Amino acid sequence: MKETMRDEETHLRHAQCIPPQAFVDPITRDVERRMSMKGHQQAAAKGGEEDGLTSPSPSASGGVERAAIFVREYGSFASGLFRGAISRARSIVSSRMFCSGAASRLPKEEEESCNESDKEEAMVDSIPIVRPKSAKKGPFDFDGTRLVQELNNEHTGAVWCMKFSLCGRLLATAGQDNIIRVWVLRNHLTYFNMMRERYNAHSKKTSAISMGENLLQKAMQEIENDFRSSSTTLGESLESSECRDEESGAENCLVMAPKPLCTYRGHTADVLDLSWSRSYFILSSGMDRTVKLWHLSRPECLCCFQHMDFVTCIAFMPKDDRYFLSGSLDGKLRLWHIPDKKVALWNEVEQVKFITAIAFVKNGRFAVVGTYDGRCFFYTTDQLKYHTVIDVRSSRGKNARGHKVTGLAVHGDKLLVTSNDSRIRMYDLRDMALTCKFKGAQNERSQIRASFSPDGKHIVCGSEDRYVYVWTTADLPSSLAVRKDRNDSWQRIRCHSACVSAAIFAPRPQLFLSLLEQRRGGTEERRYEQPVVHLKNAQERQLHGDVIISADLSGSIKILVNRTKIKAGSSNFFTTDIA
Repeated sequence: MKETMRDEETHLRHAQCIPPQAFVDPITRDVERRMSMKGHQQAAAKGGEEDGLTSPSPSASGGVERAAIFVREYGSFASGLFRGAISRARSIVSSRMFCSGAASRLPKEEEESCNESDKEEAMVDSIPIVRPKSAKKGPFDFDGTRLVQELNNEHTGAVWCMKFSLCGRLLATAGQDNIIRVWVLRNHLTYFNMMRERYNAHSKKTSAISMGENLLQKAMQEIENDFRSSSTTLGESLESSECRDEESGAENCLVMAPKPLCTYRGHTADVLDLSWSRSYFILSSGMDRTVKLWHLSRPECLCCFQHMDFVTCIAFMPKDDRYFLSGSLDGKLRLWHIPDKKVALWNEVEQVKFITAIAFVKNGRFAVVGTYDGRCFFYTTDQLKYHTVIDVRSSRGKNARGHKVTGLAVHGDKLLVTSNDSRIRMYDLRDMALTCKFKGAQNERSQIRASFSPDGKHIVCGSEDRYVYVWTTADLPSSLAVRKDRNDSWQRIRCHSACVSAAIFAPRPQLFLSLLEQRRGGTEERRYEQPVVHLKNAQERQLHGDVIISADLSGSIKILVNRTKIKAGSSNFFTTDIA
């Protein structure tokens, strides 16, 4: 009985700590505020027009009409109050039933989650639980997922975005605390510190770089040249850095350095998106209506690009990182030329002018723009001319109206669209046809984005129910009961105590897995396993495993590793290229 009371108190405290309003991301909150203000203004204007057109009449018929109108309005008002009271009572009763363990009317899956929630809370610091959906049969690819590291006590508030550098060794994170943090793999920490020190020493000997409007291109070129000269080959510096890291003792068991390599301060509101260039430049956009340019070697902001409204998304051009694309809530898509600090091209979306996501497709030939009303516009990159549009919505039902597009991801000819109807849709870019719809995660009022695994065989996404969800993109078994364009067979990982606001795959999981092998092996094994292994194809990488990085509303970042099981009869040795 005492245990039941403690369970109830724990659930109640947890429910009070995470109210439903906490799931609302800043973009949704601001757009709803604007629409509410617009609706009030239109209603006031309409009411004023009606008052002006209606003249008071002392006749009895006019009094009867006014009385009838009053009765109708009072009745609708009272019925609304009654319905609201009933809904609140139902929510209170259901929450009490849930917390007290009375789950007989709940689905079996929710009953299990309720009964084991306390155990899961206690196991946050240990191995997470992977719960494949019981209604679907295996095989389950991620049932061996393990939590290997946590990055806590850095971010204060939600983490809205996470992006890996193109080399896969650096991770940039940002969110509610307005600060960008760059994390590095543990065995590369010394290497990147040496690069930064070498650049700083070189910059002191030479004349200071001016950030004038005409000299920004020269400054960017100098930074890029210095970084290339200081990093002749990555492999030469890795040996010394790994030898030093072996002496660090307790930190040797970590895959990423426990503290950020660098932090960037300059934004005055939430940071909503990040983008990396090949030469370690970083773009950040936020609710302070700016896009800021940073570089790994410099602590200060290199340039600030002012906008008219909140900048929700940004992306470097794939083939020329002197240009980048920005999307804003003012509905304008801008192509910026960084050296000139000017807008080279721009276009404006139609109807609901709220841009919420951006991505380049087909090797940078087209730009895809996601909007608040659930559409994806395609524009040519060279002139930003309209090409086509996709309506991201269901053909019928409650999701027939468009919902906010929260994220866009690309892998080959596949476009992944995440939206606030708790659906993830995969389109074929060759004919713009809907290939598959993935269901399971809860994403109704958040800026959660789904993303592909490096080989494109899996999809990962955060969720408002505190789980990390994983789907497979492979063809489902042929069955009359299974639709080829629907996939609600998911696996989910519980390792967070708050809404999972971001989840991504590491683009080069072998970098993480090699560190874990070094930790498991002895001194002799480390000497042979030190070089970074570059797998020849996606199939070999999948045999080794995957790495998922997830973050939540409390600022906690988790590193999850899933080692792929070796099938019986297969060899334990793989052909590798040694860098």
